[in-house]
Amino acid sequence: MKRKGIHEPTIEDIVEISGIETLHPGGFALTKRTAELANLKEGLKVLDVSSGRGTQAIYYAENFGVTVTGIDLSKEMVATATKNAQNSKMRDKISFVKGDSQSLPFQDNLFDVTINECAVGIPDDSQKVLNEMVRVTKPEGTIVIHESTWLKNFSDDEKDDLSERYGTTPLEYDEWIAMLKIAGVKNIVTKRILVRHGLTGLRKGFENREAFYKAILDGKLGYCLFKGTK
Repeated sequence: MKRKGIHEPTIEDIVEISGIETLHPGGFALTKRTAELANLKEGLKVLDVSSGRGTQAIYYAENFGVTVTGIDLSKEMVATATKNAQNSKMRDKISFVKGDSQSLPFQDNLFDVTINECAVGIPDDSQKVLNEMVRVTKPEGTIVIHESTWLKNFSDDEKDDLSERYGTTPLEYDEWIAMLKIAGVKNIVTKRILVRHGLTGLRKGFENREAFYKAILDGKLGYCLFKGTK
Protein backbone atom coordinates (compact mmCIF):
# COMPACT_ATOMS: atom_id res chain seq x y z
CA MET A 1 0.00 0.00 0.00
CA LYS A 2 1.33 3.41 -0.93
CA ARG A 3 0.43 5.65 2.00
CA LYS A 4 -0.46 9.31 1.54
CA GLY A 5 1.44 10.71 4.52
CA ILE A 6 -1.62 12.49 5.95
CA HIS A 7 -0.91 11.52 9.58
CA GLU A 8 2.80 12.18 9.98
CA PRO A 9 4.68 11.47 12.09
CA THR A 10 3.27 7.94 12.21
CA ILE A 11 3.83 5.48 15.05
CA GLU A 12 6.68 3.97 13.02
CA ASP A 13 8.22 7.45 12.63
CA ILE A 14 8.04 8.10 16.38
CA VAL A 15 9.62 4.74 17.16
CA GLU A 16 12.41 5.37 14.66
CA ILE A 17 13.37 8.78 16.03
CA SER A 18 12.85 7.87 19.69
CA GLY A 19 15.82 5.54 20.05
CA ILE A 20 13.68 2.63 21.23
CA GLU A 21 15.82 -0.48 20.87
CA THR A 22 13.13 -3.04 20.05
CA LEU A 23 11.11 -1.74 17.13
CA HIS A 24 8.15 -4.11 17.23
CA PRO A 25 5.33 -5.10 19.59
CA GLY A 26 6.20 -8.05 21.79
CA GLY A 27 9.79 -6.97 22.43
CA PHE A 28 12.56 -9.50 22.87
CA ALA A 29 10.11 -12.22 23.88
CA LEU A 30 8.78 -12.20 20.32
CA THR A 31 12.28 -11.94 18.83
CA LYS A 32 13.27 -14.99 20.89
CA ARG A 33 10.17 -16.85 19.70
CA THR A 34 10.99 -15.89 16.11
CA ALA A 35 14.53 -17.26 16.44
CA GLU A 36 13.28 -20.48 18.01
CA LEU A 37 10.65 -20.99 15.32
CA ALA A 38 13.34 -20.45 12.68
CA ASN A 39 15.47 -23.14 14.38
CA LEU A 40 18.47 -20.84 14.47
CA LYS A 41 21.70 -22.63 15.30
CA GLU A 42 25.44 -22.21 14.86
CA GLY A 43 26.61 -22.42 11.27
CA LEU A 44 23.48 -20.98 9.68
CA LYS A 45 23.63 -17.90 7.48
CA VAL A 46 20.78 -15.49 8.34
CA LEU A 47 19.40 -12.38 6.66
CA ASP A 48 17.56 -9.86 8.84
CA VAL A 49 15.45 -7.73 6.50
CA SER A 50 14.75 -4.16 7.63
CA SER A 51 17.19 -4.62 10.48
CA GLY A 52 16.88 -1.13 12.01
CA ARG A 53 19.43 -0.46 14.74
CA GLY A 54 20.61 -4.05 14.56
CA THR A 55 19.09 -5.10 17.86
CA GLN A 56 17.49 -8.28 16.55
CA ALA A 57 20.44 -9.27 14.35
CA ILE A 58 22.86 -8.90 17.24
CA TYR A 59 20.53 -10.92 19.44
CA TYR A 60 20.41 -13.76 16.90
CA ALA A 61 24.21 -13.91 16.67
CA GLU A 62 24.87 -13.66 20.40
CA ASN A 63 22.26 -16.17 21.49
CA PHE A 64 22.22 -18.69 18.63
CA GLY A 65 25.71 -18.46 17.12
CA VAL A 66 24.50 -17.68 13.59
CA THR A 67 26.17 -15.44 11.04
CA VAL A 68 23.84 -12.51 10.35
CA THR A 69 23.58 -9.92 7.64
CA GLY A 70 21.19 -7.05 8.33
CA ILE A 71 19.81 -4.81 5.61
CA ASP A 72 17.96 -1.52 6.00
CA LEU A 73 16.94 1.32 3.70
CA SER A 74 18.14 3.99 6.14
CA LYS A 75 21.86 4.76 6.05
CA GLU A 76 21.53 6.21 9.56
CA MET A 77 20.09 2.91 10.83
CA VAL A 78 22.86 0.96 9.09
CA ALA A 79 25.52 3.21 10.65
CA THR A 80 23.98 2.85 14.11
CA ALA A 81 23.59 -0.92 13.74
CA THR A 82 27.22 -1.26 12.63
CA LYS A 83 28.36 0.76 15.64
CA ASN A 84 26.20 -1.32 17.98
CA ALA A 85 27.62 -4.54 16.53
CA GLN A 86 31.16 -3.43 17.36
CA ASN A 87 30.26 -3.72 21.03
CA SER A 88 29.16 -7.34 20.61
CA LYS A 89 31.31 -10.34 21.43
CA MET A 90 30.00 -11.81 18.15
CA ARG A 91 30.88 -8.77 16.03
CA ASP A 92 32.82 -10.90 13.51
CA LYS A 93 29.56 -12.69 12.67
CA ILE A 94 27.43 -9.57 12.19
CA SER A 95 27.34 -7.15 9.28
CA PHE A 96 24.94 -4.52 7.95
CA VAL A 97 24.35 -3.10 4.49
CA LYS A 98 22.07 -0.43 3.04
CA GLY A 99 19.41 -1.65 0.64
CA ASP A 100 15.73 -1.82 -0.30
CA SER A 101 13.75 -4.80 0.96
CA GLN A 102 11.76 -4.67 -2.29
CA SER A 103 14.96 -5.29 -4.30
CA LEU A 104 17.49 -7.07 -2.12
CA PRO A 105 21.13 -6.67 -3.30
CA PHE A 106 21.97 -10.36 -2.89
CA GLN A 107 22.24 -13.32 -5.23
CA ASP A 108 19.64 -16.07 -5.34
CA ASN A 109 19.70 -18.94 -2.85
CA LEU A 110 22.23 -17.35 -0.49
CA PHE A 111 20.77 -17.53 3.05
CA ASP A 112 19.65 -20.46 5.19
CA VAL A 113 17.10 -18.32 7.03
CA THR A 114 15.51 -15.01 6.08
CA ILE A 115 13.62 -13.06 8.76
CA ASN A 116 11.56 -9.90 8.71
CA GLU A 117 10.30 -8.64 12.07
CA CYS A 118 7.35 -6.30 11.63
CA ALA A 119 8.50 -4.50 8.48
CA VAL A 120 6.97 -6.33 5.50
CA GLY A 121 4.07 -3.86 5.52
CA ILE A 122 6.14 -0.66 5.62
CA PRO A 123 7.26 -0.43 1.94
CA ASP A 124 4.76 0.29 -0.82
CA ASP A 125 4.74 -3.28 -2.15
CA SER A 126 4.65 -5.99 0.53
CA GLN A 127 4.44 -8.71 -2.11
CA LYS A 128 7.78 -7.62 -3.56
CA VAL A 129 9.33 -7.83 -0.09
CA LEU A 130 8.14 -11.41 0.35
CA ASN A 131 9.18 -12.36 -3.19
CA GLU A 132 12.68 -11.04 -2.56
CA MET A 133 12.95 -12.78 0.79
CA VAL A 134 12.17 -16.10 -0.86
CA ARG A 135 14.49 -15.45 -3.82
CA VAL A 136 17.58 -14.99 -1.63
CA THR A 137 16.77 -18.00 0.59
CA LYS A 138 18.28 -21.39 -0.20
CA PRO A 139 16.00 -24.21 -1.38
CA GLU A 140 14.39 -25.80 1.71
CA GLY A 141 15.53 -22.75 3.68
CA THR A 142 13.33 -20.97 6.20
CA ILE A 143 11.36 -17.73 5.91
CA VAL A 144 9.88 -16.13 9.04
CA ILE A 145 7.88 -12.93 9.40
CA HIS A 146 5.62 -11.48 12.04
CA GLU A 147 3.13 -8.81 11.11
CA SER A 148 0.08 -6.84 12.17
CA THR A 149 -3.11 -8.65 11.18
CA TRP A 150 -6.69 -7.39 10.96
CA LEU A 151 -8.91 -9.47 13.24
CA LYS A 152 -12.28 -8.11 12.13
CA ASN A 153 -13.89 -7.12 8.87
CA PHE A 154 -14.47 -3.39 8.80
CA SER A 155 -14.48 -0.61 6.26
CA ASP A 156 -11.63 0.08 3.86
CA ASP A 157 -11.68 3.70 5.02
CA GLU A 158 -11.05 2.67 8.62
CA LYS A 159 -8.28 0.30 7.54
CA ASP A 160 -6.67 3.04 5.46
CA ASP A 161 -6.86 5.53 8.34
CA LEU A 162 -5.19 3.16 10.81
CA SER A 163 -2.54 2.19 8.26
CA GLU A 164 -1.73 5.86 7.70
CA ARG A 165 -1.45 6.45 11.45
CA TYR A 166 0.61 3.30 12.06
CA GLY A 167 3.02 3.82 9.14
CA THR A 168 2.67 0.22 8.00
CA THR A 169 -0.07 -1.81 6.34
CA PRO A 170 -1.71 -4.63 8.31
CA LEU A 171 -3.50 -7.29 6.27
CA GLU A 172 -6.06 -9.97 7.04
CA TYR A 173 -4.70 -13.37 8.03
CA ASP A 174 -5.78 -15.00 4.78
CA GLU A 175 -4.18 -12.18 2.79
CA TRP A 176 -0.79 -12.78 4.43
CA ILE A 177 -1.08 -16.52 3.76
CA ALA A 178 -1.97 -15.93 0.11
CA MET A 179 0.94 -13.53 -0.38
CA LEU A 180 3.39 -15.93 1.23
CA LYS A 181 2.21 -18.69 -1.12
CA ILE A 182 2.52 -16.40 -4.15
CA ALA A 183 6.10 -15.67 -3.09
CA GLY A 184 6.82 -19.40 -3.03
CA VAL A 185 6.64 -20.18 0.69
CA LYS A 186 5.38 -23.66 1.55
CA ASN A 187 4.73 -25.64 4.74
CA ILE A 188 3.38 -22.49 6.39
CA VAL A 189 2.75 -22.56 10.12
CA THR A 190 1.41 -19.62 12.11
CA LYS A 191 1.21 -18.39 15.68
CA ARG A 192 -1.41 -15.76 16.43
CA ILE A 193 -0.26 -13.15 18.93
CA LEU A 194 -2.37 -10.46 20.60
CA VAL A 195 -0.51 -7.38 21.71
CA ARG A 196 -2.27 -5.50 24.39
CA HIS A 197 8.91 16.14 14.81
CA GLY A 198 8.59 18.78 17.49
CA LEU A 199 5.73 19.34 19.89
CA THR A 200 3.15 19.24 17.09
CA GLY A 201 4.66 16.07 15.72
CA LEU A 202 4.76 14.46 19.15
CA ARG A 203 1.08 15.34 19.69
CA LYS A 204 0.20 13.72 16.35
CA GLY A 205 2.22 10.65 17.28
CA PHE A 206 0.26 10.24 20.52
CA GLU A 207 -3.01 10.77 18.64
CA ASN A 208 -2.02 8.05 16.18
CA ARG A 209 -0.97 5.73 18.98
CA GLU A 210 -4.31 6.22 20.73
CA ALA A 211 -6.22 5.34 17.55
CA PHE A 212 -3.98 2.34 16.92
CA TYR A 213 -4.23 0.87 20.40
CA LYS A 214 -7.98 1.45 20.46
CA ALA A 215 -8.15 -0.80 17.40
CA ILE A 216 -6.22 -3.47 19.32
CA LEU A 217 -8.45 -3.17 22.40
CA ASP A 218 -11.56 -3.30 20.20
CA GLY A 219 -10.35 -6.63 18.85
CA LYS A 220 -9.82 -5.30 15.32
CA LEU A 221 -6.06 -5.66 15.12
CA GLY A 222 -3.67 -8.35 16.32
CA TYR A 223 -0.30 -9.83 15.52
CA CYS A 224 0.71 -13.05 13.79
CA LEU A 225 3.95 -14.97 13.37
CA PHE A 226 4.35 -16.83 10.06
CA LYS A 227 7.00 -19.45 9.21
CA GLY A 228 7.49 -21.47 6.07
CA THR A 229 10.10 -23.07 3.84
CA LYS A 230 11.21 -22.40 0.30
